[in-house]
Amino acid sequence: MRTPIRVALFFVAALANMATGQAQEMTKEKLIESLQCKGDQKECQAPPPPESRRRGFQAPAKRGISFEPFTKEEQDRIAAEAKAGKLPSADVEVFFDYDKAEVTPAAQKTLAPLGQALSDPKLAANRFVLIGHTDAKGGETYNQALSERRAAAVKDYLVRTFAIAPERLVSYGRGKSLLKNEGDPMAPENRRVQVVNHGVVAGAN
Repeated sequence: MRTPIRVALFFVAALANMATGQAQEMTKEKLIESLQCKGDQKECQAPPPPESRRRGFQAPAKRGISFEPFTKEEQDRIAAEAKAGKLPSADVEVFFDYDKAEVTPAAQKTLAPLGQALSDPKLAANRFVLIGHTDAKGGETYNQALSERRAAAVKDYLVRTFAIAPERLVSYGRGKSLLKNEGDPMAPENRRVQVVNHGVVAGAN
């Protein structure tokens, strides 16, 4: 029988008080506090509307939901901003069975505080990018597909279980290209789904 593997669910941006590869049990309250946009994290806040003198003109004050980071350049930019600490973050552990992408009962228990946090009014106006990652074992093509399936599985579970609007979540995979622990390519913390707070949904109050 194949044994379960640990998959870290990593909400992007560095937490200075957490060592690399070390996970922390997160409650709904801790997740909300960690995932909220801070004053100096301009990348995940709504931009101000442009000035206009036209009568009746109302420029959108919130960032739209049409952004889909499907190009490598856009994905690399998100990774760079996250690594630089420009986006909120927290570490959570999710469990997937070996070589599988189905959300297990253990994973459901871990994802519960996340779903509750994303449903909370303090985060309900934000959208998030779910990015799947694997460790370095295996080929690039295979790991790319596995990372995409795991990110998609997390999105599907959050949408179905917590009634989170699907347009608030975008998922894609990066395979083994962005290891969290480069010193130990096979380490369990490299097998993770990364969640990035990417700003305010258009029209949200």
